[in-house]
Amino acid sequence: MGHGSYGNVVKVEENSTGNLFAMKIINKRKIDQVRTYSHVKMRRRYQIYNERDMLTKLRSPFILRLRKAFQADGTLYFLTDLCERGELTNLLDRVETNKLDKNTARFVIAELVQTLDYLHSSGVAHRDLKPANIFITKEGHLKLVSNPF
Repeated sequence: MGHGSYGNVVKVEENSTGNLFAMKIINKRKIDQVRTYSHVKMRRRYQIYNERDMLTKLRSPFILRLRKAFQADGTLYFLTDLCERGELTNLLDRVETNKLDKNTARFVIAELVQTLDYLHSSGVAHRDLKPANIFITKEGHLKLVSNPF
């Protein structure tokens, strides 16, 4: 489904129910192998654990829900809801002029405003709001993702 500097995201299926989820797999060793200052590595580790903590704490229909988090053999696993329509970036790329029609734009903006209002009322500031960090569910609703908190 996707990949980043420290890991991948794959689609997984729950055996007992057949429900689909996304599994973010983070290799802790890759963080340590990056040739950079130790304080940068420590900051990245903090960001990963902060992402876990914030996704556990925050409860909004517009924020990606963390179902489970666990680790084994130097790997972190985050089980989240699946956003089958991908990033908002993908939707913009499919539109001819990178502009949404008025009704779609209003819908997107309304859901983003509700999301940001919830975050603000929870004392959280989002630091990286961009189309690549906004995913779309199968039903067409937005979910804020990534490690922006």
